[in-house]
Amino acid sequence: MPSIPPTGHGPWRNPFDGERFVSVRRTARGLYELAVSPGADLHEIVNVTATMPSVVYLDHRPAEPSDPTVILTFGPIPTPTGRRPYGPHGTGATGWTPALDPTDDPPTLTDIELRDIVNRTLRRL
Repeated sequence: MPSIPPTGHGPWRNPFDGERFVSVRRTARGLYELAVSPGADLHEIVNVTATMPSVVYLDHRPAEPSDPTVILTFGPIPTPTGRRPYGPHGTGATGWTPALDPTDDPPTLTDIELRDIVNRTLRRL
């Protein structure tokens, strides 16, 4: 996104005209769409996202093909069966952990060299 204001949009940012630069809405599917327009500042983004529950970023798209406004889509955090969803204030719930690849990577040259150094040191003891 360029730092130069787009043409035809008037002043870059006029906080007194009542225009909302950041807004959020909940879709029928339970997703949250955060609309961020040019001129939005960090405080506006933080204030609006603070009203959302614990969610995870999913996707983005332009609001309209020629509009610089972007729509960020957020969805609920997946919760494994039998666990409570993560609370916003750290209520002790376990939360969501991403799946990890269980395969072992082959050792790197540094790993092999480190093992050799440790083995030689242990033999001296």
